[in-house]
Amino acid sequence: MKVGSTFYSTTFFAMMKSNKQKFKLKDDDQFDLLYRAGFIFLIQLSFNTVLYYYSGLKPKFVRDTEVNVSLFFTVLILHLICLPHCRDGIAMMKYAFVHHEEFNHPWAAFLMGFIAFATVLVAEIVNIVNSQAKKTAVDAIAGFIGFKCIIDLPTIYMNSHEDLPIKAAVGKLTMTRSRRAERPRVKYDGLLNFIFVTCNVFYKSVFFYFFPFATIVWPMYKSLEGNIYLFN
Repeated sequence: MKVGSTFYSTTFFAMMKSNKQKFKLKDDDQFDLLYRAGFIFLIQLSFNTVLYYYSGLKPKFVRDTEVNVSLFFTVLILHLICLPHCRDGIAMMKYAFVHHEEFNHPWAAFLMGFIAFATVLVAEIVNIVNSQAKKTAVDAIAGFIGFKCIIDLPTIYMNSHEDLPIKAAVGKLTMTRSRRAERPRVKYDGLLNFIFVTCNVFYKSVFFYFFPFATIVWPMYKSLEGNIYLFN
């Protein structure tokens, strides 16, 4: 599977023993990349937290048709943008879990995959919540642009570095064994397996198909109040 080039995936590939030798990386270089990846994660998380708690969200349940259409398609397009990032995160988690002996620091590599998955998931959830307060089509489009910038921050940051040779290592991951196959076990193997399976099942059964429709669930719920027996 081919992995997209972001700062998270760059840090993931930098943790591989073969790439450490090929690009003559030191332990300090690996941990510097890990530190910077963590800093980017905190920035993304901070932006999402501010948008969620301090933007004065006041859900609007009755909107004009053009606003509803704009909201649905901006949420749908953002969802399509998020899918490759989530898929990359799951692939990195699985590879670090199943082929942990290829890494100097398998836990750090697994963490990069989890962060790549979690940051996109959180951004899309906050976007859906934030969309409930949009009153015009222009607001919906502006919100979409803002959240896309948050999601693309690891890519933007990576592209700002011209002197980062390890970027060339980002590419294809080839699984040579399955998760259930006989293999060397990493420390806390059961915990990593639980995290990976939970993320993978959620991605395939809920996130992939149904997330864009969440933008209409709450207004639909509110429209039923007083109209059916359940809400009387």
